[in-house]
Amino acid sequence: MDGLYTQHTDWWKAYWLQSYVDLNDDVLEKFYYGHQYLLGSSIRAGKTAPGLYGIWATSDSLRFNGDMHLNYNFQASFYGVYSSNRPELALPYVDAIQSFVPEARRRAQQDLSRVKADYVAARFPSGGMPSGLLFPVGIPPFGIAADDSYHQQVVNSLFAATQYIAYYDYTLLNAVINASTTLNVDSGPRATWQNILSRLAPIPTTVYNGQTVYALGDAGTFSGSDTRPFHPGDNTVNLEFIHPGEVLGVNSSAADRQMAINTINAMNSWGQENSFPKVFTQAARVGYPGQALIDQLKNQINQWTVANLRIYDQSHGLEKAGAVEAVNNLLLQSSNGIIRLFPVWPAGKDAGFVNLREKNAVLVSSRLQGGRVQYVDFTTQVDGQVRFQNPWPGQSITVTRVGGGAVSSSESGGVVTFTGAAGATFTVNAP
Repeated sequence: MDGLYTQHTDWWKAYWLQSYVDLNDDVLEKFYYGHQYLLGSSIRAGKTAPGLYGIWATSDSLRFNGDMHLNYNFQASFYGVYSSNRPELALPYVDAIQSFVPEARRRAQQDLSRVKADYVAARFPSGGMPSGLLFPVGIPPFGIAADDSYHQQVVNSLFAATQYIAYYDYTLLNAVINASTTLNVDSGPRATWQNILSRLAPIPTTVYNGQTVYALGDAGTFSGSDTRPFHPGDNTVNLEFIHPGEVLGVNSSAADRQMAINTINAMNSWGQENSFPKVFTQAARVGYPGQALIDQLKNQINQWTVANLRIYDQSHGLEKAGAVEAVNNLLLQSSNGIIRLFPVWPAGKDAGFVNLREKNAVLVSSRLQGGRVQYVDFTTQVDGQVRFQNPWPGQSITVTRVGGGAVSSSESGGVVTFTGAAGATFTVNAP
């Protein structure tokens, strides 16, 4: 028993030291650490992934069978594990999806017409897609189906892919075309992928109350009775191209980000149950005014936190932990390959973080105090360039390798670039 208890306490000590934040805000920290605890309690690499309610099945008749809903719910639990420097927590997710892939291939060939027969018949004369993957909405572990319905949704395979891409981005490099080049595999399809990418339609927009806002790509509902392209107060599906889609970010054009901010305001979906793990991250990713975003998040936390620290609603469970990503994104983001420190955090509010993870396998630590960034540390887990916005605009900086000396860096347009090395830590300071 003593040995088991020692293993237990050692595991949790290592877990909490992987990264941590100081927000100078009891409400945010209670949510943040409470949900990091729920994730750590219910997920282990090599074990079965948690369903909608984690590992806490308190009834024989859970809603939605307590399964792994693939139209965002299952994925949402893992949204914040990468930036929190706990990417290994995503591996059971990968195992669950991979176990269903053979069945998803069979369904794409033999069951596609059941999604919507008239639509499929007009486009796929054979009745199927031999190279496709077709997932139902709900799966349990071990490659079987819990909810054998499609609800006219054929994009659950795309939702499923988002967490593969996130794991790769945060531990290695970029998505499919870049990954193909880096790994020197699948060179044949690259031109086809690039052709598809270049021909994608622009993000749909509409005009609502005199403002241009981002709209649904395909207006309508299950019943077909509501065909508005924009649904105020509803699930922020129309903003999923921002997150988890990674199409628009904090370094994107000011006009596109302002349209996203206008959309968030017009949607006013801060309290919509499905939107909790989405909308706050979507807002952070486009540079929504920091204090206003924090106030909206705290309002929901204060309303819906229950005694065991989870965010309550009658339908959802562990997915609320997805908003951990929003807190991390207030402190640290990267977009278009450029890391930004405290990009959305209010300038006059002290905060700090240790070992948050950014894309390209970079760990970052920093502190904001008295309106000024005090230091920045980067630990690079792979070789390659590190690019970051100079947190001291107009001042020259020095980059020093810990245990070594000064390393060469350059700056252009306020963006500093230096070359990292696997396993090395670099300290950045202004004079």
